[in-house]
Amino acid sequence: MLQRKSLSAMGIEADKIDQIIEMHSDTVNGLKDEIAKYKADAESLPTVTKERDEWKTKHADVLAKQPDAAKVQADFDKYKQGIEAKETNAKKRGALEAKLIAEGANPDALELMLHGADLETVKLNEKGEAEEIDKAVEPIKTKFAKYFGEVTEQGAARRTPPPGSPNPDRDKMSDAEWFAAEKAKNAKP
Repeated sequence: MLQRKSLSAMGIEADKIDQIIEMHSDTVNGLKDEIAKYKADAESLPTVTKERDEWKTKHADVLAKQPDAAKVQADFDKYKQGIEAKETNAKKRGALEAKLIAEGANPDALELMLHGADLETVKLNEKGEAEEIDKAVEPIKTKFAKYFGEVTEQGAARRTPPPGSPNPDRDKMSDAEWFAAEKAKNAKP
């Protein structure tokens, strides 16, 4: 222990002794503060340990309840590929429909023709436009040749009235006049 007597016995001057004692007090006080801090930490250690263990348990429960991340990622990738394939096939199908109509296909038979179409032969460029579409159109034109050509809509044949005397205008007749005309028409000569 550092005391004034032992320092003066060493032959150190009084003002130097005061400086040494002051520096020693500062060091000891700093060490006491650190001791108090570590003591408080040591006293709170059981609480912190308990909290840590609770968090570890909760974390383990969450991990146990979660599905495997790799499986979830694989399922997501599969779903995403399916959606992208549907979008791509829809673009290919639209381009193929347009090309078939341009080639003279019957619009009413497009579903039938596209049902068996090989969409894999249609390639899309970076802009999403169809390329090499003729490779898909030719087999369809061969298989469904009877559905190609110019489509004309034709109604029933026009009928002309039989020759003879025109009927009197019935809208201008009274009921009595009309019945008389009908009676005369149906009368046997």
